[in-house]
Amino acid sequence: MVTAPLRLRLWDGKFREPDIVFLLAQHADRRGNNYWRGADLVMEVVSEDDPDRDLVTKRVEYAQAGICEYWLLDPRDRTVTVLALDAAAGEYSVAGRYAQSETARSVLLDGFSFEGRGSFRRWAGKDTVPILFGTLLARAGILAARRRVVQVT
Repeated sequence: MVTAPLRLRLWDGKFREPDIVFLLAQHADRRGNNYWRGADLVMEVVSEDDPDRDLVTKRVEYAQAGICEYWLLDPRDRTVTVLALDAAAGEYSVAGRYAQSETARSVLLDGFSFEGRGSFRRWAGKDTVPILFGTLLARAGILAARRRVVQVT
């Protein structure tokens, strides 16, 4: 367990701190003490103060960095949008947009899904969501990192 924000290096000189970062076990060599070099999947809770940062800016940056899957959790309309990277085009396409009554499914992580029903009501704020998803991933046996906790299973 590491208690610090997790920095993710997208490319030389460009770092982000996603709400949740996922790294497949076969890419564990990308994990460093100061930052991770890339990721397989990231999740962001859409920020109320600047939604375009998550919806537009980070979408472009994460695609440029080659991150295969990007989830956007939007508490404003209680939706989860799953974006999958089209490597040839170098951009994301919408793999699914899920309302709170639907089950969001990962393209990359076979068997990983999130049922939104009731979950949005439990979200007390932005800090709650990473804990919720980190717990789900731990149950799935996936290497997961949150802003304040790194968990290897």
